[in-house]
Amino acid sequence: MTQFKDTLDEIDVFSNVNNFTIAVGRYTVDKGLCMPFHLHSELEILYVNKGQMLYSFGEEKHILNEGEIMFVNSKTEHSLEAISEKCTHSYLHFKEPIFQKESPEYILRFLKMPDNGFYHFTGKDAETKIIADYINSSVDDYEAKETHYDYYVNGIVSFILSIIYKKGIMTSYVKGINLQLLNKLNPVLEYINEHYAEDLTLSDLSEILHLNEQYFCKLFKKITGSNVTDYINCVRIHHAEKLIKTNMSITEIAGKVGFSSISYFNKIFKKHLIKSPSKYRKIYIRNRHWIKKYTIRH
Repeated sequence: MTQFKDTLDEIDVFSNVNNFTIAVGRYTVDKGLCMPFHLHSELEILYVNKGQMLYSFGEEKHILNEGEIMFVNSKTEHSLEAISEKCTHSYLHFKEPIFQKESPEYILRFLKMPDNGFYHFTGKDAETKIIADYINSSVDDYEAKETHYDYYVNGIVSFILSIIYKKGIMTSYVKGINLQLLNKLNPVLEYINEHYAEDLTLSDLSEILHLNEQYFCKLFKKITGSNVTDYINCVRIHHAEKLIKTNMSITEIAGKVGFSSISYFNKIFKKHLIKSPSKYRKIYIRNRHWIKKYTIRH
């Protein structure tokens, strides 16, 4: 018996030279086995080798028939259920890489255009069979663990991502942003990344670039299209999301990442992650409880 596992914290993973952390696997599940609504920071691609799986996104439902694929974007709440006997599926879970390494951490995620939450690849999509073949190949290579299999699997993930980008399911990190101009903000961005939990003032941040506050705010807005407070909140919520998975209270987490008001923290957390901090934590705990409780055959 093998535990059904859903996140990179719970399943076999390996890292490599290509900025990816990847989890791969193939399971056979009994009819009726259901993973309740949950979300995760990784991208998910699931292929049905045999049988049928039901994906639910809120009220919207999609039945995956044999040979079909579901792509689920990061932090998209979903559930899945086996609706046929002995349903076999293969999957890839991985975090989207950031290739523009010259920019400080978080800023490219901050500037990223909105993506689709999911995409159902059917027989009508020319790419379905190509992706399916690569998913099966990556699982086979991972299980065999032949020499340099990690390079091969990473190459497959890169190729699948290129298809997803090309189809417009996901967008590139920056659209209409001048990266050279963005680099002018690097000293400020790096300072925020390191001191996000502190009381950050416009006076302190503008002084880093030797600018007055008014011109600094205009420059930040011109380059990013947003204001500096939004960016600070983005960084703080990124760290808060990690702490939500610990035993710290919501109030403690808010203070730990730089929020003095719990109501404001709740508001900003929900703005970024759709759910309130308490609801987000409940989903995470429920998911871990489900993983420990249920087992399936491999």
